Amino acid sequence: MFFAYYTLYNHLDDVEEKLKSETGIGALSCAPFILTTMEKMKGTLSKYYSRMEIQTVYVDAMILNPHTKLVIAEEESWSDVNVDEYRIVSRQRFIEEYDNKRLIKTASNSSTAQGPAPK
Repeated sequence: MFFAYYTLYNHLDDVEEKLKSETGIGALSCAPFILTTMEKMKGTLSKYYSRMEIQTVYVDAMILNPHTKLVIAEEESWSDVNVDEYRIVSRQRFIEEYDNKRLIKTASNSSTAQGPAPK
């Protein structure tokens, strides 16, 4: 979801910039109407984006996806972000929140599979 929202916001920003110019699509008589509609679209996107309670989950999922990894960090809008630090924090969050729980559950399952401890 994060990648979808990110792509939508970037696309809307690009189109908005072109609509505000005096040439190309910005010269069309319908440009002001389209800009007004786009502002409403951005408002709706922001409303739903803000409802994603744990936003790091979406970014972390994208980083773990072999098809996307850190491709989003190559975007110009991420130029002020320390990507290596974000990657490290994301990995640490995965280990603490997910991997450790899997290990604990696996250990718990193997101990019950062996039956009760001898007396």
